Amino acid sequence: MIGLRAAAARLALILLCAAPAPALADITARYAIGDSKLSFIVEIEDGGDSRFGVDGVFSVIRQDGIDYVVFTKPDARIVARLDDAVAALRSEMPATAADAKESPFLIGGGTTEVQVAGRAAIAWTIGPKGEQALEAAISADPELAPIGALWRRLAETALTALEGRIIPAASQFGPRLRELLAKGTVVRIGSVCELRSVDHVEIDPHRFDLPGPVASPAELREMLKPGPFTSDEVVAPDKP
Repeated sequence: MIGLRAAAARLALILLCAAPAPALADITARYAIGDSKLSFIVEIEDGGDSRFGVDGVFSVIRQDGIDYVVFTKPDARIVARLDDAVAALRSEMPATAADAKESPFLIGGGTTEVQVAGRAAIAWTIGPKGEQALEAAISADPELAPIGALWRRLAETALTALEGRIIPAASQFGPRLRELLAKGTVVRIGSVCELRSVDHVEIDPHRFDLPGPVASPAELREMLKPGPFTSDEVVAPDKP
């Protein structure tokens, strides 16, 4: 009898190991922004759609593999492809001449483990040599991997707009930032932002709907003419 039970247990273990892995669950991460009441929410649906929103400021929505940015002015709500918005922004920036005297950014640390929102992370620093560096805590927790991938994608988009314009190439800021983000998922950046919570509650698929028609590049340039901006009405307030 004992032999039969042991054989059955082994068979069950084999079947469990051979079964297909369950689909990735939806994931929502909430980060506090400094000492303010603002926060941003990262929402990733198991099918790949995502939303990155700073409460009261803006949102970036990924739908069917395309990133869109959504924000509002007093007289208009703007929805545009993110790559069109980056191109429009970059065209308005003067090119930055390379400065051979620019102090290159360096990465330091990597030896101290910290805890952020119950997640193990490693403390790193990034900044020019001899100057105060910015501390960043990076976690290799596999549960956070989709969030880390989103951070990297958005950082790459920002660098596309800023490198060679506001960010001098000689600073090596872009390469160092890419190197840092490749280590895992950002859970804290100095006093700028800090992870507060992560959950896997199913996300309403309508959260990834676009709130209006997508502006053409020409329409976007017209809409982005100087003028005051108001809060992004489509970013939902942080959940308690």
